[in-house]
Amino acid sequence: MTSISRRLIVSWLSGIVVGTAIIAASSPLFVRSYFPLQADPTRGLWTLPAGATYRWRSEGYADTRIGPLGMPGKTSIPDRRAGVMRIGLWGDSQAEGVCVTDSQKLFAQAESLSSGRLQVFPLARSGEDAADWLTQMHAVEAAIELDSHVLLIVDLQDLLTATDAPVAAPSPADTAAANASIAGRFPAFIIQAARYLLTEPDETTPRRLRFSLGPRSATHEPSARSLASDSMPAEENSAPDHRWSTALQAIRRSTTLPIVILYAPVTPQIVGGKIVHPQELERDVVAMRNAARDVGVLVVSAASELERSAAAGRWPHGFHNGYIGSGHLNAVGNATVASVLIDSVFRQSAPQVSAQSEAGANEAGANEATAGEATSNEDDSSAARSRPGGD
Repeated sequence: MTSISRRLIVSWLSGIVVGTAIIAASSPLFVRSYFPLQADPTRGLWTLPAGATYRWRSEGYADTRIGPLGMPGKTSIPDRRAGVMRIGLWGDSQAEGVCVTDSQKLFAQAESLSSGRLQVFPLARSGEDAADWLTQMHAVEAAIELDSHVLLIVDLQDLLTATDAPVAAPSPADTAAANASIAGRFPAFIIQAARYLLTEPDETTPRRLRFSLGPRSATHEPSARSLASDSMPAEENSAPDHRWSTALQAIRRSTTLPIVILYAPVTPQIVGGKIVHPQELERDVVAMRNAARDVGVLVVSAASELERSAAAGRWPHGFHNGYIGSGHLNAVGNATVASVLIDSVFRQSAPQVSAQSEAGANEAGANEATAGEATSNEDDSSAARSRPGGD
């Protein structure tokens, strides 16, 4: 091997090492973090590990501190106080709020706007729906002494899965697999690069690479999801009224505490340079409201407030590295929905839970030292709990 060849090889290898080191050092600025999820014994489902700082970079740049029970942004379970209502906030990624900092999350803004009259426990997790929430409600409300539950609903279809509860708890084998998962063994920038290479931008649909073995496909085949959404008439996506009745009955049976459905659709949106106001099928909205009323579940909509905010130039969805009018709630959107939570949910549901809240507060006050010690011990044990891995 000539000296020129050796120099070229050394330069090439040095470039790989230095380039990879630069990418690794700068990746926290641009790449989300990955953690093996852990099985939380109280919730019976996977959660992010307590004590971790979870960074999100895909839409909005923010860091989220994970608290006990996997709560995003709430790092402790405060003592119960007289006259303060304790609410469990359930939902998907919109309620989880990893796109914004902890102080801008929905639960934090609701607590701030309530002037200390409300404690909100963020129990939402990306991808979860009613089947997951109902599975956890009873155990969680006993562990942190809740007065009420609030379900943040963006897609009405997430309520129809209530009949699928309870969801099976993680098994020891699942936990072992999570601890040995890719998320726990490789740096985040390598995992993200692999996902970009192997999947479409939605990070779920397999990517058709330009090179592959076998005959070349003449056309790109759409995914089953896109075929279903493009070809199925809107009417076929509408749930019959009896499904709403069954789903709301399941929700009502899941707990004896008051339940509030806070409906916050992604509206308005910007499509083709025009402002549009997408609405779910009116039949489903009416059927859901009727079924909720029949079983004593309060429904409150934030749609009009979200649209008024956008009309005033304060768009509730979208970020600087995304698209205004689409995607997740930003700080403005969380403040808007939080105001609805306070002005409507808190005030309308307060008469239903005031007796329970005061009774619980009086009981806590009668034995304040013991209650405080128990809460402290619970916080310590919760911080050591775990949920298995991945996205």
